[in-house]
Amino acid sequence: MPTSCHAWVTQDLLTKFLPACVIIMDNATFYKRQGVKTAFANAGYTLKYLLSYSPDFNDIETEKSYQGTTPRQNVLFHKHFG
Repeated sequence: MPTSCHAWVTQDLLTKFLPACVIIMDNATFYKRQGVKTAFANAGYTLKYLLSYSPDFNDIETEKSYQGTTPRQNVLFHKHFG
């Protein structure tokens, strides 16, 4: 098992994609290191990143905000999002 992100990308991950794929990664800093970017580019893949995180677009964050509300409000929320 590779011990670094670069080793994991080059030894494991890149071997599993079809040629000329677009790879979408999250915004973790180790995915943005030049060595990782270069490995994807040299393998012929296009690397794209997700948009920055926003709690406004995450249902889990919305649900957490309702934890302090009354039980009746929680039931209505779960019927809507559950």
